[in-house]
Amino acid sequence: MMTGDHLEAIWRRYEDVSAREQVEFLLECLDAGLPDELTSAVLDDIEVAYSNSMLRHRPRLLPGAAETISAIRDTGVVMGLISNTGKTPGSVLRMMLEQMDILECFRVSTFSNEVRERKPARRMFEVTLAEFGVDARDSVHIGDNPVADIEGAKAVGMRAILVGQDIEPCGQRADACVPDIAGVPRALDSLRA
Repeated sequence: MMTGDHLEAIWRRYEDVSAREQVEFLLECLDAGLPDELTSAVLDDIEVAYSNSMLRHRPRLLPGAAETISAIRDTGVVMGLISNTGKTPGSVLRMMLEQMDILECFRVSTFSNEVRERKPARRMFEVTLAEFGVDARDSVHIGDNPVADIEGAKAVGMRAILVGQDIEPCGQRADACVPDIAGVPRALDSLRA
């Protein structure tokens, strides 16, 4: 409970920490000073066990997600991924996406534990745009969270598409709203027109 509350407090400030920092805090909760008593190799092993559980219990993609991602890529749109992480670091999420055969669809992948900030923080979007070498006005962010995804993207000048069942009213700032991921290609076409 303490570790969850600790992480939630950090995340509410739109900040993030590394998996190593999460592990060290967890160990401190078990026994004050414990991280200092362990060797770096032992801490590495604990961090791997803590971080890699997602690979053993991988979530499923939303129905139609792989097909939608491929359809967008096949139109020539260059895609990136901007994601807030939880207890699973970006390095492990990349492995999971590779196992799902979709990592190759994203030229850039930006994860909050690596940037040390979380969406809607501007830096999450700015780092990705800089890596692409594109202007925000020429980019569209697609997400399911009105604050993290839509407000965050719009704050840096990107257009934004809100995806999800609870889209009524259609996000105050979203440029387009779709009920599910299958509607994204059509929404992208309408924004290009």
